[in-house]
Amino acid sequence: MNDTGVNQNVAERAQRVVFTIRRQPSWVAKTALIAGSLVALAIMLIVVVPVLIVMLLVFVVAMIIARIRAWFARLSAPNGPRDGRDNVRVIIKR
Repeated sequence: MNDTGVNQNVAERAQRVVFTIRRQPSWVAKTALIAGSLVALAIMLIVVVPVLIVMLLVFVVAMIIARIRAWFARLSAPNGPRDGRDNVRVIIKR
């Protein structure tokens, strides 16, 4: 015990509790953090959603172009309707 009659260990623990409580963010800080997080999320969604839509459109257009090219390639393939031969069957030896 010290000269005030308070156990030194109890005073140190009380001081640690007070410091811990004071280090906690206030409701203003918590509200600002939540608002900032919501704004950041909104900005990310505003940027990310159009990028995803553009990527999807590019993918669909590329798929359509690939199908059209494959269709033209099949037309001029051997035994295709545009191979330029009449009454001829191509036999591919393997």
